[in-house]
Amino acid sequence: MKNKIHVHIGGQKEVCGFELAENETVGSLITRLCKEGHLKEFKPEEWCICVEDSDEELAHDCRLEHGKHHRIHICRCKKVEVSVIFNGVTKTHPFPPGTTLRKVIEWARDKFGVDKKEKLVLRLGSTESEPLDPDSHVGSYVHHPHCEVTFYLTPKIKIEG
Repeated sequence: MKNKIHVHIGGQKEVCGFELAENETVGSLITRLCKEGHLKEFKPEEWCICVEDSDEELAHDCRLEHGKHHRIHICRCKKVEVSVIFNGVTKTHPFPPGTTLRKVIEWARDKFGVDKKEKLVLRLGSTESEPLDPDSHVGSYVHHPHCEVTFYLTPKIKIEG
């Protein structure tokens, strides 16, 4: 029996869907993705897998379970140094690469003391750039060995017209 899992890959914005073979391990999935060309030409042991919005890094001999590991992140950065700029002030925190931007927004809301009712988004590059998908992972915005990223926290502005 096969189950589909959603895989976020470091440095890539797109989410890939893969069939998970019965009794597939982290190591065998990484090896398969390397052979199929989804991962760059690096040794499989250099890659790590973490569960979405979790501090848990999965060991290479860990058996993947669809219900428990249905959204994962594969990358070479074990932590991502995330800086968030809000009103000219920067706050920084290390996050696992599988952390969603939604979770980063909540962390930043707390650190900057922004009212819970305020709708916020993260942007890359400037305060005027397009809002980023809150379900994307911080690891999708970094390329090893540069495991850091800066986001701009802004109010979500609804354009009327």
